[in-house]
Amino acid sequence: MSLRFLALPAALVLALAAHAAETSTAAQDPQSVSIDEARNRISTDVAAMDANNDGFIDAAERNAEHELRQAERRQRQAEHAQARFLAMDADADGKVSVAEVVAARSARLEARDRNGDGKIGADESAHRGHAKRGCKDSGNHDAHASGDAGN
Repeated sequence: MSLRFLALPAALVLALAAHAAETSTAAQDPQSVSIDEARNRISTDVAAMDANNDGFIDAAERNAEHELRQAERRQRQAEHAQARFLAMDADADGKVSVAEVVAARSARLEARDRNGDGKIGADESAHRGHAKRGCKDSGNHDAHASGDAGN
């Protein structure tokens, strides 16, 4: 038997094993994405940027895509701000009183005190959004959590 003849079945077995491992990992971790899936998403996203379908992305197409993403981000931020406003408007009068703001921000701070000791310890201080982004600005975490930062 030649080595070439054995190489094909061996390669097939390795490919199947790799696929099985990838599939079992994806089943264990629903947030995992295979490299092939990621490549397909990239291909789809990049192809969508090519507005004139010439196989290239020029500066105008890139700028249009950038503007679209910024507009979508601004829309999400506006919707989030409106939802926060409505959540604070306890009496639903279309206005938020100082008392309503204080109550809402206090409730958010109290929710962070997971162990109920009346303090926000180091393990409780990282604001959920900051941990995702790797924020190291610990001096502003309480301001962010209470809604003071950037508002």
